[in-house]
Amino acid sequence: MIRFLLIILFFLCVLVLIIISRKKNKKSFTAPATQPKKEPPQPSARLKEDLENKLNQVLKKKFTDILITSFSGFAITASAIDATTKQKVQIKTLNPEFQNDEKAKKIFTAELEAIKRIDHPNIIRILDVVSNDDISFYVSESLEGETLEDLLKREGKLPLKRALHITNEVLKALVHCHNNRIIHRDIRPSNIFINRKNTVKLINFDIVKIITGQYGEDISSTRIGGPDFGSPEQIQGLAITGKSDVFSLGVCFYYMLTNHFPFLNPLATLDATTRPENIKRYCPNLPDEIVEIISVCLEKNPEERLKSMDVWKKIHFLKLPEDTTSTKKISGS
Repeated sequence: MIRFLLIILFFLCVLVLIIISRKKNKKSFTAPATQPKKEPPQPSARLKEDLENKLNQVLKKKFTDILITSFSGFAITASAIDATTKQKVQIKTLNPEFQNDEKAKKIFTAELEAIKRIDHPNIIRILDVVSNDDISFYVSESLEGETLEDLLKREGKLPLKRALHITNEVLKALVHCHNNRIIHRDIRPSNIFINRKNTVKLINFDIVKIITGQYGEDISSTRIGGPDFGSPEQIQGLAITGKSDVFSLGVCFYYMLTNHFPFLNPLATLDATTRPENIKRYCPNLPDEIVEIISVCLEKNPEERLKSMDVWKKIHFLKLPEDTTSTKKISGS
Protein backbone atom coordinates (compact mmCIF):
# COMPACT_ATOMS: atom_id res chain seq x y z
CA MET A 1 0.00 0.00 0.00
CA ILE A 2 2.81 2.39 0.94
CA ARG A 3 4.62 1.55 -2.30
CA PHE A 4 1.46 2.32 -4.29
CA LEU A 5 1.05 5.69 -2.55
CA LEU A 6 4.70 6.56 -3.23
CA ILE A 7 4.22 5.77 -6.94
CA ILE A 8 1.11 7.99 -7.07
CA LEU A 9 3.01 10.79 -5.30
CA PHE A 10 5.89 10.47 -7.77
CA PHE A 11 3.61 10.80 -10.79
CA LEU A 12 1.80 13.78 -9.22
CA CYS A 13 5.16 15.54 -8.78
CA VAL A 14 6.05 14.79 -12.40
CA LEU A 15 2.65 16.12 -13.49
CA VAL A 16 3.16 19.43 -11.64
CA LEU A 17 6.64 19.90 -13.10
CA ILE A 18 5.46 19.12 -16.63
CA ILE A 19 2.50 21.51 -16.41
CA ILE A 20 4.80 24.30 -15.24
CA SER A 21 7.27 23.49 -18.02
CA ARG A 22 4.44 23.26 -20.59
CA LYS A 23 3.20 26.74 -19.68
CA LYS A 24 6.69 28.17 -20.11
CA ASN A 25 7.18 26.37 -23.42
CA LYS A 26 3.79 27.50 -24.65
CA LYS A 27 4.71 31.12 -24.10
CA SER A 28 7.95 30.55 -25.94
CA PHE A 29 6.27 28.85 -28.91
CA THR A 30 3.76 31.65 -29.40
CA ALA A 31 6.13 34.53 -28.77
CA PRO A 32 6.19 37.13 -31.54
CA ALA A 33 9.24 37.33 -33.75
CA THR A 34 10.20 40.70 -32.30
CA GLN A 35 10.95 39.25 -28.87
CA PRO A 36 14.58 38.32 -28.26
CA LYS A 37 15.33 34.63 -28.31
CA LYS A 38 16.58 33.22 -25.03
CA GLU A 39 19.79 31.31 -25.56
CA PRO A 40 20.75 28.36 -23.35
CA PRO A 41 23.57 28.91 -20.87
CA GLN A 42 26.96 28.75 -22.57
CA PRO A 43 30.44 28.07 -21.16
CA SER A 44 32.64 31.04 -20.35
CA ALA A 45 34.29 32.92 -23.20
CA ARG A 46 37.70 31.74 -22.01
CA LEU A 47 36.72 28.06 -21.98
CA LYS A 48 35.18 28.45 -25.43
CA GLU A 49 38.39 30.06 -26.73
CA ASP A 50 40.52 27.30 -25.19
CA LEU A 51 38.38 24.61 -26.83
CA GLU A 52 38.51 26.38 -30.19
CA ASN A 53 42.31 26.52 -29.96
CA LYS A 54 42.44 22.79 -29.20
CA LEU A 55 40.22 21.97 -32.17
CA ASN A 56 42.18 24.24 -34.52
CA GLN A 57 45.41 22.58 -33.39
CA VAL A 58 44.17 18.99 -33.81
CA LEU A 59 42.27 19.61 -37.07
CA LYS A 60 44.51 22.21 -38.70
CA LYS A 61 45.44 19.94 -41.63
CA LYS A 62 41.80 19.46 -42.61
CA PHE A 63 39.95 22.62 -41.55
CA THR A 64 40.44 26.32 -40.94
CA ASP A 65 38.47 29.04 -39.16
CA ILE A 66 36.97 26.65 -36.61
CA LEU A 67 34.45 28.46 -34.42
CA ILE A 68 32.32 26.75 -31.78
CA THR A 69 28.62 27.40 -32.40
CA SER A 70 26.98 25.31 -29.69
CA PHE A 71 27.45 22.94 -26.78
CA SER A 72 24.97 20.08 -26.56
CA GLY A 73 25.34 17.52 -23.80
CA PHE A 74 28.71 15.86 -24.22
CA ALA A 75 29.31 17.24 -27.70
CA ILE A 76 30.59 20.39 -29.34
CA THR A 77 29.36 21.68 -32.69
CA ALA A 78 31.54 24.07 -34.66
CA SER A 79 31.53 25.79 -38.02
CA ALA A 80 34.65 25.52 -40.17
CA ILE A 81 36.06 25.85 -43.66
CA ASP A 82 37.20 22.69 -45.41
CA ALA A 83 40.86 23.28 -46.28
CA THR A 84 40.52 21.34 -49.56
CA THR A 85 37.11 22.33 -50.93
CA LYS A 86 36.93 25.74 -49.24
CA GLN A 87 33.30 25.00 -48.41
CA LYS A 88 31.68 25.88 -45.11
CA VAL A 89 30.97 22.77 -43.05
CA GLN A 90 29.80 21.77 -39.60
CA ILE A 91 31.93 19.66 -37.25
CA LYS A 92 30.61 17.72 -34.29
CA THR A 93 33.00 16.18 -31.80
CA LEU A 94 33.15 15.05 -28.21
CA ASN A 95 33.86 17.83 -25.75
CA PRO A 96 37.49 17.37 -24.60
CA GLU A 97 36.19 17.82 -21.05
CA PHE A 98 34.52 14.40 -21.43
CA GLN A 99 37.32 12.52 -23.20
CA ASN A 100 37.72 10.24 -20.16
CA ASP A 101 34.01 9.89 -19.45
CA GLU A 102 33.02 6.37 -20.54
CA LYS A 103 29.30 7.18 -20.72
CA ALA A 104 29.92 10.22 -22.92
CA LYS A 105 32.25 8.25 -25.18
CA LYS A 106 29.68 5.46 -25.52
CA ILE A 107 26.92 7.90 -26.49
CA PHE A 108 29.07 9.69 -29.05
CA THR A 109 30.38 6.40 -30.47
CA ALA A 110 26.77 5.26 -30.99
CA GLU A 111 26.08 8.47 -32.88
CA LEU A 112 29.14 7.91 -35.08
CA GLU A 113 28.08 4.34 -35.84
CA ALA A 114 24.55 5.46 -36.69
CA ILE A 115 25.47 8.24 -39.08
CA LYS A 116 27.74 5.91 -41.04
CA ARG A 117 24.60 4.02 -42.07
CA ILE A 118 22.49 6.91 -43.28
CA ASP A 119 22.50 8.77 -46.57
CA HIS A 120 19.23 10.40 -47.54
CA PRO A 121 18.17 13.78 -48.98
CA ASN A 122 15.90 14.40 -45.97
CA ILE A 123 18.68 13.78 -43.45
CA ILE A 124 21.56 16.15 -42.80
CA ARG A 125 24.33 15.10 -45.21
CA ILE A 126 27.41 13.56 -43.61
CA LEU A 127 30.64 14.36 -45.44
CA ASP A 128 33.23 12.55 -43.33
CA VAL A 129 33.54 10.43 -40.19
CA VAL A 130 36.86 10.17 -38.32
CA SER A 131 37.60 8.15 -35.21
CA ASN A 132 41.11 7.54 -33.88
CA ASP A 133 43.12 7.76 -30.67
CA ASP A 134 43.47 11.54 -30.95
CA ILE A 135 39.91 12.60 -31.76
CA SER A 136 36.53 11.38 -32.98
CA PHE A 137 34.36 13.67 -35.06
CA TYR A 138 32.12 13.86 -38.08
CA VAL A 139 31.65 16.53 -40.68
CA SER A 140 28.27 17.46 -42.10
CA GLU A 141 26.89 19.98 -44.52
CA SER A 142 26.37 23.48 -43.19
CA LEU A 143 22.64 24.19 -43.12
CA GLU A 144 21.10 27.60 -43.73
CA GLY A 145 17.50 28.11 -42.79
CA GLU A 146 15.56 27.44 -39.60
CA THR A 147 14.20 24.66 -37.45
CA LEU A 148 10.53 23.79 -37.39
CA GLU A 149 10.54 25.07 -33.80
CA ASP A 150 11.68 28.50 -35.02
CA LEU A 151 9.05 28.45 -37.76
CA LEU A 152 6.28 27.67 -35.27
CA LYS A 153 7.47 30.40 -32.93
CA ARG A 154 7.12 32.89 -35.78
CA GLU A 155 3.96 31.67 -37.50
CA GLY A 156 2.07 29.62 -34.94
CA LYS A 157 0.05 26.80 -36.49
CA LEU A 158 0.72 25.97 -40.14
CA PRO A 159 -1.59 25.50 -43.13
CA LEU A 160 -2.45 21.86 -43.87
CA LYS A 161 -0.47 21.80 -47.11
CA ARG A 162 2.76 22.89 -45.44
CA ALA A 163 2.31 20.71 -42.34
CA LEU A 164 1.57 17.70 -44.54
CA HIS A 165 4.65 18.39 -46.67
CA ILE A 166 6.92 18.58 -43.62
CA THR A 167 5.44 15.40 -42.14
CA ASN A 168 5.81 13.57 -45.43
CA GLU A 169 9.48 14.55 -45.77
CA VAL A 170 10.31 13.53 -42.20
CA LEU A 171 8.56 10.20 -42.81
CA LYS A 172 10.88 9.56 -45.75
CA ALA A 173 13.85 10.17 -43.48
CA LEU A 174 12.42 7.85 -40.83
CA VAL A 175 11.77 5.07 -43.31
CA HIS A 176 15.42 5.27 -44.32
CA CYS A 177 16.56 5.23 -40.69
CA HIS A 178 14.31 2.35 -39.70
CA ASN A 179 15.31 0.31 -42.74
CA ASN A 180 18.89 0.76 -41.56
CA ARG A 181 17.94 -0.30 -38.02
CA ILE A 182 18.24 3.16 -36.51
CA ILE A 183 15.72 4.74 -34.14
CA HIS A 184 16.11 8.51 -33.85
CA ARG A 185 14.37 8.71 -30.42
CA ASP A 186 14.04 12.49 -30.36
CA ILE A 187 11.66 13.60 -33.10
CA ARG A 188 10.62 17.14 -32.18
CA PRO A 189 10.37 20.53 -33.95
CA SER A 190 13.87 21.55 -32.84
CA ASN A 191 15.31 18.50 -34.64
CA ILE A 192 13.52 19.15 -37.93
CA PHE A 193 15.33 21.67 -40.14
CA ILE A 194 13.95 23.51 -43.16
CA ASN A 195 16.61 24.99 -45.42
CA ARG A 196 16.29 27.99 -47.71
CA LYS A 197 15.22 25.75 -50.60
CA ASN A 198 12.35 24.44 -48.44
CA THR A 199 14.02 21.03 -48.13
CA VAL A 200 13.20 19.32 -44.85
CA LYS A 201 16.13 17.72 -43.02
CA LEU A 202 16.15 15.49 -39.96
CA ILE A 203 19.04 16.51 -37.68
CA ASN A 204 20.61 15.69 -34.29
CA PHE A 205 21.29 11.97 -34.05
CA ASP A 206 22.99 12.18 -30.67
CA ILE A 207 20.58 9.86 -28.82
CA VAL A 208 19.89 7.33 -31.58
CA LYS A 209 19.41 3.65 -30.88
CA ILE A 210 20.82 1.03 -33.22
CA ILE A 211 18.56 -2.02 -33.38
CA THR A 212 20.54 -5.23 -33.06
CA GLY A 213 17.72 -7.73 -33.54
CA GLN A 214 15.06 -8.09 -36.19
CA TYR A 215 13.18 -4.99 -37.30
CA GLY A 216 10.76 -3.94 -34.64
CA GLU A 217 12.78 -5.40 -31.76
CA ASP A 218 15.13 -3.72 -29.36
CA ILE A 219 17.33 -5.21 -26.67
CA SER A 220 17.24 -2.32 -24.21
CA SER A 221 15.04 0.39 -22.79
CA THR A 222 15.47 4.15 -22.67
CA ARG A 223 14.05 7.19 -20.94
CA ILE A 224 15.97 9.57 -23.17
CA GLY A 225 14.01 12.14 -25.15
CA GLY A 226 11.52 14.88 -24.37
CA PRO A 227 8.25 13.92 -22.61
CA ASP A 228 6.12 16.34 -24.66
CA PHE A 229 6.87 14.43 -27.86
CA GLY A 230 7.83 11.02 -26.44
CA SER A 231 5.85 7.86 -26.98
CA PRO A 232 4.23 6.09 -24.00
CA GLU A 233 6.78 3.28 -24.13
CA GLN A 234 9.67 5.74 -24.25
CA ILE A 235 8.38 7.82 -21.34
CA GLN A 236 8.06 4.63 -19.27
CA GLY A 237 11.56 3.50 -20.18
CA LEU A 238 10.33 0.37 -21.95
CA ALA A 239 11.87 -1.27 -24.99
CA ILE A 240 11.19 0.83 -28.10
CA THR A 241 11.00 0.32 -31.84
CA GLY A 242 10.80 2.60 -34.85
CA LYS A 243 7.12 3.04 -34.03
CA SER A 244 8.19 5.28 -31.16
CA ASP A 245 9.48 7.77 -33.75
CA VAL A 246 6.13 7.52 -35.54
CA PHE A 247 4.28 8.52 -32.36
CA SER A 248 6.59 11.51 -31.87
CA LEU A 249 6.05 12.62 -35.46
CA GLY A 250 2.30 12.28 -34.94
CA VAL A 251 2.57 14.71 -32.02
CA CYS A 252 4.56 17.10 -34.24
CA PHE A 253 1.94 16.87 -37.01
CA TYR A 254 -0.86 17.56 -34.53
CA TYR A 255 1.06 20.50 -33.07
CA MET A 256 1.82 22.00 -36.48
CA LEU A 257 -1.88 22.07 -37.31
CA THR A 258 -3.24 23.25 -33.94
CA ASN A 259 -0.45 24.87 -31.90
CA HIS A 260 -1.57 22.48 -29.13
CA PHE A 261 -0.37 19.12 -27.86
CA PRO A 262 -2.72 16.14 -28.30
CA PHE A 263 -2.34 15.18 -24.62
CA LEU A 264 -2.40 17.49 -21.61
CA ASN A 265 0.72 15.93 -20.07
CA PRO A 266 2.84 12.74 -20.03
CA LEU A 267 0.48 11.10 -17.51
CA ALA A 268 -2.35 11.48 -20.01
CA THR A 269 -0.03 10.04 -22.66
CA LEU A 270 0.54 7.00 -20.46
CA ASP A 271 -3.11 6.47 -19.58
CA ALA A 272 -4.43 3.85 -21.99
CA THR A 273 -8.00 5.14 -21.59
CA THR A 274 -7.21 8.77 -22.45
CA ARG A 275 -7.61 9.59 -26.11
CA PRO A 276 -5.95 12.55 -27.84
CA GLU A 277 -7.93 15.77 -27.78
CA ASN A 278 -10.20 15.76 -30.84
CA ILE A 279 -8.17 17.69 -33.41
CA LYS A 280 -11.36 19.00 -35.03
CA ARG A 281 -11.88 21.10 -31.94
CA TYR A 282 -9.06 23.27 -33.31
CA CYS A 283 -9.42 22.46 -37.02
CA PRO A 284 -13.12 21.83 -37.69
CA ASN A 285 -12.61 21.60 -41.44
CA LEU A 286 -9.71 19.16 -41.32
CA PRO A 287 -10.33 16.26 -43.76
CA ASP A 288 -11.19 12.92 -42.14
CA GLU A 289 -8.28 11.32 -43.97
CA ILE A 290 -5.83 13.54 -42.09
CA VAL A 291 -7.58 12.85 -38.78
CA GLU A 292 -7.16 9.12 -39.45
CA ILE A 293 -3.44 9.46 -40.24
CA ILE A 294 -2.80 11.38 -37.02
CA SER A 295 -4.88 8.87 -35.05
CA VAL A 296 -2.88 5.86 -36.25
CA CYS A 297 0.35 7.68 -35.39
CA LEU A 298 -0.88 8.43 -31.87
CA GLU A 299 -2.01 4.91 -30.98
CA LYS A 300 -0.67 4.33 -27.49
CA ASN A 301 -0.18 0.61 -27.96
CA PRO A 302 2.81 0.14 -30.32
CA GLU A 303 1.22 -3.04 -31.61
CA GLU A 304 -1.69 -0.99 -32.96
CA ARG A 305 0.52 1.79 -34.34
CA LEU A 306 1.68 1.69 -37.96
CA LYS A 307 5.31 1.53 -39.07
CA SER A 308 6.85 4.57 -40.73
CA MET A 309 6.59 3.03 -44.21
CA ASP A 310 2.88 2.28 -43.74
CA VAL A 311 2.16 5.84 -42.60
CA TRP A 312 4.12 7.19 -45.56
CA LYS A 313 2.02 5.04 -47.91
CA LYS A 314 -1.15 6.52 -46.45
CA ILE A 315 0.11 10.02 -47.20
CA HIS A 316 1.50 9.00 -50.59
CA PHE A 317 -1.91 7.74 -51.77
CA LEU A 318 -3.83 10.53 -50.09
CA LYS A 319 -6.34 12.34 -52.31
CA LEU A 320 -7.39 15.72 -51.01
CA PRO A 321 -9.41 18.36 -52.87
CA GLU A 322 -7.13 20.90 -54.56
CA ASP A 323 -4.13 19.30 -52.85
CA THR A 324 -0.85 19.87 -54.64
CA THR A 325 1.46 18.60 -51.91
CA SER A 326 4.34 16.65 -53.39
CA THR A 327 4.44 12.98 -52.42
CA LYS A 328 7.05 11.79 -54.85
CA LYS A 329 8.41 8.28 -54.75
CA ILE A 330 10.36 7.62 -51.59
CA SER A 331 14.12 7.64 -52.13
CA GLY A 332 17.16 6.34 -50.36
CA SER A 333 15.31 3.71 -48.34
